[in-house]
Amino acid sequence: MPLFTDSVNSLHNLFGDDVSYRQGELAAVTVKAVYRNPTEEQFVGASGVITEVTMFEVALDVIAKPAKGDQITTADGSVYEVQTDPTLDDARTTWLLDVKRTYRP
Repeated sequence: MPLFTDSVNSLHNLFGDDVSYRQGELAAVTVKAVYRNPTEEQFVGASGVITEVTMFEVALDVIAKPAKGDQITTADGSVYEVQTDPTLDDARTTWLLDVKRTYRP
């Protein structure tokens, strides 16, 4: 599937923004990430609650194994922390990172 992977990487390069990605105590690296801010409906009993979810998408071959606690810093200086264990999308080409903003400039 190299052709498909190349297409996914091209999309990230086209639509993604440069962010600084830090894994644990390692030095930060610059990667392309797509910012997503979908809303999510969660049900408690018969009541639904709409919550805001913040996510970044990063190509699989850019970061080998992202983890909970890793940090993303955007160009405006905002810092996000990965909140849950990252998952792969259905095509298994993109990491889906559920994040929480920990610093806003």
